[in-house]
Amino acid sequence: MTEGVQLSVVIVTFNSEQYIENCILSLEHLVLKNGVKVVVVDNASSDRTLEIVGRHSWVSLVPLKENLGFGTANNIGCRHISADYYFLLNADAFLNPDVDMFRVINFMQSEKDVAVCGLKMVYPDGATQTSSYTFSSAGKWLVQVLPGFYRFMRLVSALGLGKVLAKVSKKYSSYRRNHQLIPPNYDTVKVDWVCGAAMLVSGEYIEEFGLFDENIFLYGEDEDVCLMAKARGRRIIEVNSPPIVHVHGWNSSNRFSPVVAALKFDSLEYFIKKHYSGTFGGSVMKFLLPIYVFGFGRNLAEFLREKYF
Repeated sequence: MTEGVQLSVVIVTFNSEQYIENCILSLEHLVLKNGVKVVVVDNASSDRTLEIVGRHSWVSLVPLKENLGFGTANNIGCRHISADYYFLLNADAFLNPDVDMFRVINFMQSEKDVAVCGLKMVYPDGATQTSSYTFSSAGKWLVQVLPGFYRFMRLVSALGLGKVLAKVSKKYSSYRRNHQLIPPNYDTVKVDWVCGAAMLVSGEYIEEFGLFDENIFLYGEDEDVCLMAKARGRRIIEVNSPPIVHVHGWNSSNRFSPVVAALKFDSLEYFIKKHYSGTFGGSVMKFLLPIYVFGFGRNLAEFLREKYF
């Protein structure tokens, strides 16, 4: 571990040659002006990622011999450099020059019970991207996998069947959108959880409790961090800042990957057991999980056949 700094940026890469150059260059002004440290942890890439990162002498590169997953690699990056705050940034994201990381740090310094802050994000074309979410629940998953139920609740509201049903419809609409309802004008707002693509975490919190659960390889690790922080009496905040640009499959086919889907299934299966075991909601989520991950149709049928038959 290198000596402590106020802010360390941790980036995890895996075959990220398409994006990592822009990501790194967007951080150079923070390094030159503010002494920020940048560490890239590479999950055994087979493309030119290591070569590209190696061109930048001010970046600490930690190459791993195998792909250990997003959460574990971030943990390694946080242990590599001691810092008061850690900014976890996806390799396919980059800062615009107007993002003031130290305004967010100053806020966290003044609010000691805040463990995690999320920053606003947009797609490369400027369209708003979801950056904060409501916690997972059986109701939320049900509405997301059964669009017909959501449409029914919209119809009930449209028919004017009372304020209560209208409120229910609004709630389920929020479930369908999957994100936290945020007031239009805010400076900071308390949320359930924030996306790990642009997440600022207190070093003091990490030192006391750790960060990512290394049993989660791919999906749900950021929500898990926030659930655990909330259980420990800490707050999760979204900050109204100039947005981080996050590619996140923008302008791509998002082709289904059986390998990625299987990893997502295993991670969420563990997530449900950890946080919802022994509850009715957890049982419903476990039942819905194959549909939630694989959808309806051939992908689901093939998964069920391979797993259970």
